[in-house]
Amino acid sequence: MRKLGGMPIFRHRNGNLVASIVGAFDQADSLVVVVPTEGTRDRTEYWKSGFYHIARQACVPIVPSYLDFSQKRGGFGPALVVSGDVVADMQYFRDFYRGMAGKFPANSGPIRLKEEDTAQARVVSAPR
Repeated sequence: MRKLGGMPIFRHRNGNLVASIVGAFDQADSLVVVVPTEGTRDRTEYWKSGFYHIARQACVPIVPSYLDFSQKRGGFGPALVVSGDVVADMQYFRDFYRGMAGKFPANSGPIRLKEEDTAQARVVSAPR
């Protein structure tokens, strides 16, 4: 990947990765960020949210990709320009991935971000 211009991401280190990648978008004429598929490691209750924050802050679309092992197919979906409404934006991904299965389905958790819990709590507690 480095020969193609890729840069490794060490997710276990803190270092303001989102801001660094947003800055790279500002500096580059052309840049693509590739995020590995979910479900390749251990099951988690939430997706990592960096991809969402990068897309929102850099004003770039997210193009979902898939490897659907249940149908033996793969590909890309329509791009989503995030709106900032994290619940609505993530619903796009829930709808897109509905019915697809990864190689290790037991490792696939729900399609949601922790930020959705906070956003929904704000709506529920808003004064009427």
